[in-house]
Amino acid sequence: MKNAVPPERKTPARVAPKLDPAKALIDAMLRLDLTAPRKQRHTARRVLARLVDEHQLTDLTYSAVRDYVAKCRPEIMAAGKAAEEARVPQTHEPGAEAEVHFADLWLDLAGVVGTAGDTFGSPCPLITRNGRSGTSTTWQSPGLGAYSAGNAFLMS
Repeated sequence: MKNAVPPERKTPARVAPKLDPAKALIDAMLRLDLTAPRKQRHTARRVLARLVDEHQLTDLTYSAVRDYVAKCRPEIMAAGKAAEEARVPQTHEPGAEAEVHFADLWLDLAGVVGTAGDTFGSPCPLITRNGRSGTSTTWQSPGLGAYSAGNAFLMS
């Protein structure tokens, strides 16, 4: 005995004599579904009905068609999406871009607490850099000059 561990079992290639002639037809129906609206895609039941009606394949069973469709649909969908999706890589340098969101910003400025728009005279933008909130350091207000984000807090 060379090894105490038995060798892995080989799984035999399964032959589906009834389903083999229909595989190409099923694949074609599923490829057509790539361009069809979501609600109009073929179900396994509809695939079987078309095979019987259009190709007279009456010896197929629903479970065989269902299993084949369940196995092949994700592969065909993935192949179709890979061919149609294209991406453009984007790079964003730190601090090069900013987003501005208007919000109720409460400020405590020299003991006066209030919102930027009501108490201090102008709406105050909440500035975020690279998608992170609260990284901005100063805002400008017409009557008060610049004030720091360290004194600001958001109220919801």
